[in-house]
Amino acid sequence: MTRSRSAFTLIELLVVIAIIAILIGLLLPAVQKVREAAARSQCQNNLHQLVLAAHNAQDTYNYLPPGFGWFPNGGSVRGQQGQALGTALFLLMPFLEQQNLYNVCQVPVNQVSGQDTSGLGSDTALIYYAQAGLTPAVQNTTIKVFLCPSDPSVGNWRNGGPYGTPGGSYDCSYAENCFVFMNAPAFTSPAAGGQLAAQFQPKIPATFTDGTSNTVLFAEKYAACGPLSGGVPSGGNIWFSPWGPWSGPYFAVPCFDMGDCYGTSSFGPGQPPMIPLWQQQPNPWQSVCNPLLPSTGHTGGMNVGMADGSVRLVSQGLSVFTWSLACNPQDGLPMPSDW
Repeated sequence: MTRSRSAFTLIELLVVIAIIAILIGLLLPAVQKVREAAARSQCQNNLHQLVLAAHNAQDTYNYLPPGFGWFPNGGSVRGQQGQALGTALFLLMPFLEQQNLYNVCQVPVNQVSGQDTSGLGSDTALIYYAQAGLTPAVQNTTIKVFLCPSDPSVGNWRNGGPYGTPGGSYDCSYAENCFVFMNAPAFTSPAAGGQLAAQFQPKIPATFTDGTSNTVLFAEKYAACGPLSGGVPSGGNIWFSPWGPWSGPYFAVPCFDMGDCYGTSSFGPGQPPMIPLWQQQPNPWQSVCNPLLPSTGHTGGMNVGMADGSVRLVSQGLSVFTWSLACNPQDGLPMPSDW
């Protein structure tokens, strides 16, 4: 009489488990690649929106916004209705379908403090301006177009902000090229005196003598960057921050208030400024991330938005010289073969 089997043997069960483990091991990298491809696509779309917003601003006001300063240009009259003061990313909000949130940023002139009051009166005229603690509705609103899905540092400003200011959802994964949006050389001059003195009025095509297809407008940069202090990052990237390169959405900026950070060294006589490469997946960001450099969570390179409206992935193997030329709109040199 034949006895029927009612269960797997231990060896058979182990073989099945091993096969399942192998299949999972083969599947996980494929899933990770799909997720990274989707994240990279979303990041590229965000950069595309930023570049288009810059072009729309140019069409409206005949200028790109300054890296930090006044826009639209109000001449010598400050504090009038509709005046705006801030970073390029803040000033682009109306062109990023954020007009309602932008309108919440109207504050009286006499509430603006610090060096940002340069050129302002002391009356109660309204200007568009954002600052942690002054415009809480803005600082606590997440703007999705400013966030890259591959940025692992997003969400770490909520317990507090830089320099003891209130925290919020003001993370930003992108930064503006100061060799375009700011008069970067002025940062190296003691006579500059501050961010407003180094304000620039970039314009397409006049500013881009090397061509818009060869110049980077925006790059990736981690929202939080640097060791935590009291639970708050020591550096990062806040889209409306007026406080300088440690926490503002800037890259390729010589640090006027901290000496020769970078951007003032040259490759030689008559050569363009040397602009250090970005950081490729700095990990952990709490200890190895440099808030003065662009940084990306993607693999193989970094997404950048170009002045001609295109978005591209610049290779991780790009030379410092080529990167420096891509950031400088007026170096007068052809792009090398690794571009």
